[in-house]
Amino acid sequence: MNREKPHIVILPEDDANREIANGILMNSNVKQRTIKILPPAGGCRKTADKFEKDIIPQMSTYPDMNVIMMIDFDEKKGSVNNSSYANSKIPDHLKHRVFVLGVFSEPEQLKKGNGSYETIGEKLAEDCYNNTDTLWRYQLLKHNHRELHRMSPVIKPIIFN
Repeated sequence: MNREKPHIVILPEDDANREIANGILMNSNVKQRTIKILPPAGGCRKTADKFEKDIIPQMSTYPDMNVIMMIDFDEKKGSVNNSSYANSKIPDHLKHRVFVLGVFSEPEQLKKGNGSYETIGEKLAEDCYNNTDTLWRYQLLKHNHRELHRMSPVIKPIIFN
């Protein structure tokens, strides 16, 4: 990956999200050299904190760097909102280059009926490439719609052939 050219850094919360990100790379339409997947951070808060501590300084150095944080939203009644926490770490001047995506609950629930995590990632990339929402409209992913709409014009020209 050339840091001087437009590129994407994916910061996954856990191994399941990393495997989904790997599946994105498996899609034949994706330019693999434009994406770097970092090791799992180990939880939503650790992901957001790692972004704040390690990634924000890099984004200042590399203006063509874009980031996708992949977290489990863990949306349960009475729980702390993981997406709000992650979004609170994004400075206003970087919001157009940082995106937060995730499964509404946990990726493990998404596997039921949808294949392996890598298969899921490959299908999600295919949906993005074809401007479809076959898997994105799935109950556990449909809350990402607004973020996908915001992300699409930035990310698609970078990662797709």
